[in-house]
Amino acid sequence: MTHKDHMLATLRGEPTDGIPWAPRLDLWYNAHYRAGTLPPEYKDATLTQILDDLGWGFHAVIPPYRDLRGPEDDLHRALGIYNIWTMPRVILLENVEVVPEFRGDKTVVEYRTPVGTVRTVTVYDESMRRAGISISHVAECVIKSAGDYEAVGHIFENARVEPNYAGYLEYANGVGDRGFATANILAAGSPMHLLQRDLMPIDLFFYEMHDHPEQLGRLAARIGTYFEKVLAVAAECPAEVFLFGANYDSMIQYLPFFEEHI
Repeated sequence: MTHKDHMLATLRGEPTDGIPWAPRLDLWYNAHYRAGTLPPEYKDATLTQILDDLGWGFHAVIPPYRDLRGPEDDLHRALGIYNIWTMPRVILLENVEVVPEFRGDKTVVEYRTPVGTVRTVTVYDESMRRAGISISHVAECVIKSAGDYEAVGHIFENARVEPNYAGYLEYANGVGDRGFATANILAAGSPMHLLQRDLMPIDLFFYEMHDHPEQLGRLAARIGTYFEKVLAVAAECPAEVFLFGANYDSMIQYLPFFEEHI
């Protein structure tokens, strides 16, 4: 059995002739490659060359977040929107003026809509690069108060979703039988999870659930139209495994919340 056969059989609950082994090494590799501290025998090797030499599988669940075609690929990171080339869909924002400003390691983005302006701030600094971290830090969330709900609802209702199956298949072909290339669809498992996970600080989210539950629910419903568009495109993707929803904690997505909103 190939590494891919092992992994898919395990997911299906089928027996295998060995234990699948595909450690996530991208962060380790990024940090050591940049620092020039890879093991001597691998000092010029790619990650896949190292895996092939060791006989290990390829952990291709997390997309290569820093493998960007340009800054626009993760410009909307603070909205929970990534357009990495390996993802089977592209999300385009329409009927909104997007005004980015790059201040060294900081990216400020203003979203000017007919119903208000909101902004986000992300940071990707030298300490993060040295550590091999691939995802920027959200320093300022898009929602600061209920006054931002209309603008945010407008952004997501007006998002257009297009297929990027060719990009996904190029990535999957590169992974080959080393493992399965996960089709990354959405990191949030529902509109309410997106609000909680990406669009506002966690303390503000729970205050809003208490203080403005109906408004929050209406905003989640508006974001739901965006989720439907993404899922419609994802449904046609020729992938075997999809990632839809990630990063759960029983203290934050506690059972009643999970049952009702995720």
